[in-house]
Amino acid sequence: MRETLLLLVLTLAGTFALDNGVALTPPKGWRSWERFRCNTDCDNDPQNCISSQLFEVMADRMIEEKFVLDYDPESSWDYIMLDDCWSDLKRDDDGKLRTSYSFGGRIQELADYMHARKIKLGLHLDLGPRTCNGYPGSKGYFEQDAQTLAEWGVDMVHLDACTANVDDLDTDFPAMSNYLNKTGRPMYISCGWPKYLLRKGIQPDYRKIAKYCNSWRVYEDVEDSWLSVTKAFDYYGNNTGHFNEIAGPGAWNDMGTVVGDYGLSYDEQRVQMALWSMMSVPLFMSTDLRKLSTQSKDLLQNYWLEDLGGYYGNRPGYRFRKVRTEILISKYSA
Repeated sequence: MRETLLLLVLTLAGTFALDNGVALTPPKGWRSWERFRCNTDCDNDPQNCISSQLFEVMADRMIEEKFVLDYDPESSWDYIMLDDCWSDLKRDDDGKLRTSYSFGGRIQELADYMHARKIKLGLHLDLGPRTCNGYPGSKGYFEQDAQTLAEWGVDMVHLDACTANVDDLDTDFPAMSNYLNKTGRPMYISCGWPKYLLRKGIQPDYRKIAKYCNSWRVYEDVEDSWLSVTKAFDYYGNNTGHFNEIAGPGAWNDMGTVVGDYGLSYDEQRVQMALWSMMSVPLFMSTDLRKLSTQSKDLLQNYWLEDLGGYYGNRPGYRFRKVRTEILISKYSA
C-alpha cells in the first residue's frame, strides 16, 4: 500500500477563536458537494438531484444508521450541508435569496425537518457576485443574506469566494461573519478564505481568520481519489507551522471531506480517517448513504479514532517525520 511514515505529536497551542459558542469540538456531518455536485436535473434524475427530497432521505439515513446521537453530541454527525446550487438563479423582487423549485421554494421547511431529527442545517454562500456555479452571490447583500439565513433557521454557513475579488477577502469575510453574528442566531461559520489567498500566492493571517471563522479551508477540495487525499495531507504536513498553533475549541483547520464512495479502497479510507482524526479537523462525509458499505460505516463510526484524534485534548497533531514505507501515528496530551 502506498503509505508514508509519519509521527504526529500533540502540542500545546494558543487559541484565537471566534467566540460564538459554536464548534467547541470539531464538527461532524454530511455534505452534498463531492458526491452529488450540481446535479439539478430532477426531471431525469429525481433520486440524485439537489432537492429537499435528497436531503430528507440523507437525514433519515443518518438517523437509521445511528450517525446522529442525541445522547452523545460530541460523537454525533449532526450537520447536513447544502453546497452550491440550492438557490434559484435569481433573487426575488426585494433582493432576497430564494430556493429553487426542487426545494418547494422554502428552506425553512427543510430546516424544520432537520431540527425535528436533532440535525443542524447548513447552506453555502459565495461572497462574490455569483457562486462557483453561477447562482446569486452575496456581494452587496451581506446583511440581508445573513438575516435571511437566520430567519430560515440555518445552523451553519459555508462562505466561499469563487467569484470574489481577492483584494476584498480580508474585509468581506469579517464583514459577513459580523452580520451573521449580529442576527443573534448561533451559526457555525466555515470559510474558504485562506484557500483563495493561497491561490494568489498570499500568505493568510490565520490569527485574523480565526476571529471570524469557526473553521477554514487550508487546501483545495478533497476529490474522490487517493492522489487528492495524499496531496492534501502533504500540504498539511509541510505547512502546519502556519496554522496549527491557532486551532482549538471554536476554531479548526478544515482539510475537506472524508471520502467514502468509489474513489478510495477500504485501506485508503482507513488511512484518511486516521489522519483526519489525528489532525483534529471537522469530519464531513460526502457519500451516498443509501449505498454506504458496512465496512465504511463502521470506519466512520469508529469512536475510538474520533476520541483519540478529534476530541482527545482538542489539539491538532503535527507531522513529525516522513519516510516512505509505513505510517506511525502518535498523539499525546500535555
